[in-house]
Amino acid sequence: MNMMAAIYASNSDTRKSREIYEEILAKDSNDHDALIGLMRLELMDGDSAKATEYLARAVNAAGDDPRAIVEVAMLRMMRGELAEARKLLRRATDNDRGNLQAWSFLGAVTMQMLDGEKDAKIRAALMDELENEILRAMEAAAKDPSDYYVQTTRAFILLRKEGDQRRAARDALVAASRERPDIAATGDMILGLDISLNDTVDAERHAMEVLRRNRKAPLANYVMGSLALQRGEMVEAEAFLRRSVEAPRPPVLALNDLAEVLRRAGKFEEAEKYARRATETDPSLYVAWETLGVVILERKGNLDEAEKAIKKACDLSKTAEGKPADVRMLVSLARVQLAKGETQRGKGTLRTVRSRIDELSDFEKKEFEELEQSVRK
Repeated sequence: MNMMAAIYASNSDTRKSREIYEEILAKDSNDHDALIGLMRLELMDGDSAKATEYLARAVNAAGDDPRAIVEVAMLRMMRGELAEARKLLRRATDNDRGNLQAWSFLGAVTMQMLDGEKDAKIRAALMDELENEILRAMEAAAKDPSDYYVQTTRAFILLRKEGDQRRAARDALVAASRERPDIAATGDMILGLDISLNDTVDAERHAMEVLRRNRKAPLANYVMGSLALQRGEMVEAEAFLRRSVEAPRPPVLALNDLAEVLRRAGKFEEAEKYARRATETDPSLYVAWETLGVVILERKGNLDEAEKAIKKACDLSKTAEGKPADVRMLVSLARVQLAKGETQRGKGTLRTVRSRIDELSDFEKKEFEELEQSVRK
């Protein structure tokens, strides 16, 4: 669905757009453009069920219009009827070799088939088709090599190739975004790859570009807030993160990072609210459980509950060998052990952290040193 969202999403005022489309449908329930518009908004919100419902209504409204073949194929795709969607898109591209949107959806269907295929030979054949037929046909039909559909298709293909192709995929999406800066989903995908590559310089630059077009963009605000938090710029971090969490579906890491900012400011009640929202949104996010546990600890709440949350964070962060991958979790575990009067266990945990102290940031090292000093007194 990411590719579909990228193709249809835009940076317009979604709330106002929805109001306008709903007003149109109140007068004419079969207005095709309004139905497609609402489908686009639901894709942006990640609600594929509602998007499918609006698309089905749009297809019915289009009737026998031959231009609706791509929409019919999309409906099949969203319902998981990939073979039928593929046939329809093949027909569309055979009838019009220059229909880049149809080609891009054919690529999306083929990728979805590839993702669900376990047979190595079939996977290889599908990848060959994507690279050497679909993408080449799109490149030949495009008037500009930086065409949005071509570059987004290239990016999604690269992400499915062997080896780490994330940087090349990110660069293809950057080229696509220059062609269509109005499409918000592309900016989000670029930022997501920046984050996965730990490329903070480009992440900040790309986030600022997004925010110049839409100051409320949730992921861009999260990136700016997270980077400000890393630099210790608490006022700036809180401002960006609050804008991020105001979104209908805020990034879970924004919820967690805002909780951390509020914890450091001593606003424990509000910090706990956002930390709990983060754990409810994504129960597998270990840092959210650690944040929740530390907030409970510092507000002098139930220590057993705090320890339970932090132990969950430790368990979720374990490597395949069963060792905590993130040493920060052990610092928090030591804190709660010491708070409970379990001094020997706490000192043992601190010794483990000391052996991995280079993995902590300057702020975290300072907190650790203070904790060690408190035990020696």
